[in-house]
Amino acid sequence: MKSLTSLFFLSFILLNIYFFINPVLHGDVNFLSDVARDFLLLREIDQKKIILIGPRSNSNGLFHGPLWSYINYPIYRLGKGNPVVVGWFWIAMAISSLGIGFYIAKKLFGVLAGLTFTLLYATNFITHINGMFHSDAPIYLTPFLFFSMLLYVERKNIRYLVLHLFFASMIIQLNVGVGIPVLILSTILSLYLIFKRRSWKHLSAFLILPLCLINFIVFDIRHSFLLTKSAYAFWQLQKTWNPLPLSFWLMNRFNETINLRVILSDNFYLQIFIFLLTVILTVIELKKSSKFKSVYLLILYYYLGYMLLTFTNKGVILSHFVYFLAPLSTLWFASFVRGKYKTLMVAILIVISVFNLQQSVTFIKRLQTDFIGKRQESWKALSLVAETITNRQGKNPFGYFVFSPDAFAYGPRYAMLYNFEKAKASSFEYVKKDVTYIVAAPAPPGDPYMNYVWWRKNPVKITSEPKFTENFPGGFTIEEYQLSQTEQLIPHDKTIELGIHFR
Repeated sequence: MKSLTSLFFLSFILLNIYFFINPVLHGDVNFLSDVARDFLLLREIDQKKIILIGPRSNSNGLFHGPLWSYINYPIYRLGKGNPVVVGWFWIAMAISSLGIGFYIAKKLFGVLAGLTFTLLYATNFITHINGMFHSDAPIYLTPFLFFSMLLYVERKNIRYLVLHLFFASMIIQLNVGVGIPVLILSTILSLYLIFKRRSWKHLSAFLILPLCLINFIVFDIRHSFLLTKSAYAFWQLQKTWNPLPLSFWLMNRFNETINLRVILSDNFYLQIFIFLLTVILTVIELKKSSKFKSVYLLILYYYLGYMLLTFTNKGVILSHFVYFLAPLSTLWFASFVRGKYKTLMVAILIVISVFNLQQSVTFIKRLQTDFIGKRQESWKALSLVAETITNRQGKNPFGYFVFSPDAFAYGPRYAMLYNFEKAKASSFEYVKKDVTYIVAAPAPPGDPYMNYVWWRKNPVKITSEPKFTENFPGGFTIEEYQLSQTEQLIPHDKTIELGIHFR
């Protein structure tokens, strides 16, 4: 029976790993705007070596830290800027996270719970790992964050508190919007324990925070306290800003709270059933005063406490603000695959696993038929555009301008820079040459007028007819122009030369 159980878990875990490595096996990465921006930041490290901030946040004047860039930078250099090589690194990190999570779950609740955790946790990478960016990355630190605090609660050793605050500050470096609420929760709990136990020396553990966040402090001082002023302005805005109907806003929080991220479905009834079952079993455990009481109280504190703090945000809670909770909620659910709950939970687990398998197969088929090489976010599709230009030009010099409806054009810009450098092409971005290319992303669905034509004629100031035009499966268009000396001397609008923002 044990061998059959092990075979079941091993088969499904390996299947999930195959699903989340599938796009990279085909040489593709989901090069969405956030991922492309991260790669442009990696190019910036190439130039500057030391950067104090990472990507901008959703609020003006606030930035995430550069930690994700520095984590990826060695692999970026090793792969000479190839996103597929970095994609394999994301997979290696995910598999390592599965192993660490298995160890923690096994140590707390036994082998069966560890296997259950690993199986369900792996499903969370299937739809995310191929386009990992800084806001998703805190998921790798969640097991460390939770386990270090649990050790501090149970063993009362200051070194575990120092470790915990270190991990909390690293989450801030990855995603300020996630890290600040986490640090608030950790600070409240830590101070409560310190005062309750009268372990005053443990207050010195908080000295690690300014050390780990020194880059923000230096940046703020150098730029006239921009971060402080922006954070205050954001806080003031939250007091008066009401962009969403109250019912929608509340339902958004409720749906994200009941979603324990163990099943690949948005079905409300499935989600509420799994959530209520987990809560009921937790209440039973707490009433028994079991040896797992501190574990469950800590899970409830961080999971429900974090979701409660999301009410301070008046906007929609996007997926990457709750994605990092997946290891915690999965551990919560998996913990009950033991003792008298085992038969019920294993039966539910089998149903969930079969359902997740069906959804995963559908997702992979959709990737292969509709995404790989066929969407504007596909790295293969972007590279095909650049390779077409280099094949036409060879070693002859050319200028080019890249258009995207979102103005920043992170994806196509990086794809052109990488592929032109790889081919050693004599290319010049934002420069008009005898041969000049317009590389244009498609207009957004439902808004055909938001295309490149006006942009090419007005800010770029190219009004002649193209010598060559080609459309690509990803929706991109390239136009090749033969420009006279007079046309080359007409200056373009410099405001179209957009960087990564406040660098």
